[in-house]
Amino acid sequence: MTTQDPQATHIHVDTDLISRFLAKYERPNTIRIYRYHLARFFGMEWVTMKEATAITTEYVNRQIEKAENELAPATVEGFVTSIIIFFDWLCAIDVIRKNPANKHLIRRWKKGGRAQRKIFALSKEESQRLLDATLVGPFHDHCNTAKRNHAIVLTLLNCLLRRSEIGAMNVEHIRSLHGHWVIDLPETKGGVDQFVKVPVHVIKEIQEMQTFYGIESGPLWRSMEGRTKGKRLCTRQICNIVKKAAKRAGLPPEISTHTLRHTGCTLALEAGATLHQVQIHARHKNINTTLRYIHQRDKLNNSAADFIGI
Repeated sequence: MTTQDPQATHIHVDTDLISRFLAKYERPNTIRIYRYHLARFFGMEWVTMKEATAITTEYVNRQIEKAENELAPATVEGFVTSIIIFFDWLCAIDVIRKNPANKHLIRRWKKGGRAQRKIFALSKEESQRLLDATLVGPFHDHCNTAKRNHAIVLTLLNCLLRRSEIGAMNVEHIRSLHGHWVIDLPETKGGVDQFVKVPVHVIKEIQEMQTFYGIESGPLWRSMEGRTKGKRLCTRQICNIVKKAAKRAGLPPEISTHTLRHTGCTLALEAGATLHQVQIHARHKNINTTLRYIHQRDKLNNSAADFIGI
């Protein structure tokens, strides 16, 4: 979601253009991603007219080529998109006359083949091992984080939440609706408020966690140690919780919060859920996104490799 900038055409030469550009946006995750890509592109976080007007198409192409050598295809796509949108904005507010990142001028970059991209998901047995690994014994859990960590992983697996969504959860977001429990999601990829159903056993785990830590309102997931004790866990801390549990469970190091979203979708389909049910629960805008899980499974189950026999 964006808001108009009435002062856009009255920018001082020393104005930080990145901050002014980001002021158009409201969603924290959008702001964070654009800031990351633009800082990478310029090599600095503060950009004035002097730096912006000095950019050429040749420089843009060199940065895209560098990104291709260092980043995953999907990240390169976000990098290039951020640059194009930023310079389009500069053109719109008359800071520059021509966009050096015009899509007709910049080099073609290798885009990630979404339909063919590998979906990394855990099996049911691996998922249980991950959950068990969060329940660290008291001797190794000096900060009493086990109940919190167990509830986080259980929620991620069952509710198919994105990283930003679980990070933004408050106690007040959990409510009863038509005899079911749901989580309201004010910060979603689609930019609109949504809600997702929560299984009863997950609600029970969350409520037990709240009672154990005395959490009655505000952030649901909180830090238990250091200077941030009692404060909301940031998304990076939640990712680290998942990765540490995965390491204790002897699972691959690339496991992330998004792996658990993939896992939940895969396990639901394998247990008999329909594509439409998974699409709604995962809040996929396009059914083709959900179909990727079926395509990968069918590709493995019906492979010519099984017929070679050498």
